[in-house]
Amino acid sequence: MAAGKCWFPDVISRYTRFCLLGLSALCWLPAHAQTALEEVTGILAALSKMEASFEQSVQGSRGELVEYSTGQFLLDRPRFRWQVAEPYPQIIVSDGAMLRIFDPDLEQVTERPVTAALAATPLGLLAQEDIDLTGVFEAELLPDEGAVRHFLLTSTEENAPYQRIDLWVDEAKLLRIEVLDHFSQKLRVEFIDVPTEPWGESPFELTLPDNVEVVRG
Repeated sequence: MAAGKCWFPDVISRYTRFCLLGLSALCWLPAHAQTALEEVTGILAALSKMEASFEQSVQGSRGELVEYSTGQFLLDRPRFRWQVAEPYPQIIVSDGAMLRIFDPDLEQVTERPVTAALAATPLGLLAQEDIDLTGVFEAELLPDEGAVRHFLLTSTEENAPYQRIDLWVDEAKLLRIEVLDHFSQKLRVEFIDVPTEPWGESPFELTLPDNVEVVRG
């Protein structure tokens, strides 16, 4: 199993690249009264519930396709479920306290506290209940077409695992997110539509077979 360039530092995950985003009900304050940082903070703070299908890809430093996966995502902050369908099934869930990553083909689930798993990650921006980017990111609103707004986030932390995060949003939802790391590899996630597969009664919990190995870290 290859090491995943995931949102979770030190978590090995073959096709876990994103774990999440999708803005379904955005709150926009008057643009003339906001800096780019204030505006994007308001957008992220307004995120509470969402569900979407996604396509996720990773490009190498020369632009070549390294990985591609599809799946669906459910968010009810701070709980979420990131479910990869192809090419290898994987389920990532959080109840707001613990993060669990289940690899069915390995018959293994990895568990760790959310605070440790999501610290200093892009997903941490979305999963936390109180969003405050001041002193953590610098933001810039870049030119784009029509109603689409393109935000560039750069971390103020010296040891951040990425160079930049780009967000494309319109008045109703997040369209795309891209993350460029320090090896010039680019993670891209596009949100397509509402998932067609049912979530079940308890989507933020895992029902595991008896023979699954539990790894706590």
